[in-house]
Amino acid sequence: MLKAISAVLLVAAASTACVSVQAQTLASPVYTTEQAKRGEAAYMQNCSGCHGDQLDNGEGDGAAPLVGPAFIQGWSAKSLDELFNFTSTNMPINAPGSLAPQTYADLVAFLLSRNGVSPGAQELPFDTVKLKEMSGPR
Repeated sequence: MLKAISAVLLVAAASTACVSVQAQTLASPVYTTEQAKRGEAAYMQNCSGCHGDQLDNGEGDGAAPLVGPAFIQGWSAKSLDELFNFTSTNMPINAPGSLAPQTYADLVAFLLSRNGVSPGAQELPFDTVKLKEMSGPR
């Protein structure tokens, strides 16, 4: 009887682990080349003053680099809605949330492009429900 209960608990634990892993599987992010170009223009106008023209904190004022291993590591385990929400509620630092939702999506597309994520045929949405299903850069 004890062996039967142990076996049932083991199967239940394994099933829960499988469901957990499946629930955490996120789709690769999508964006278009044109969207990344719009994002680059918005970046140069709204972000480069703090984050630098090369997204690497080139101005030396303490703004976080937006390209490279540290950026990828910080966002790769999160869904893309977290990056979008952080950006759209905190940036630009002198006027948080002041840009249109589409502009924030374009900015995130630009960040993805500069961090090795390949473009596709669909634009990155600004719908956080859809973004929640996509992974950050990897």
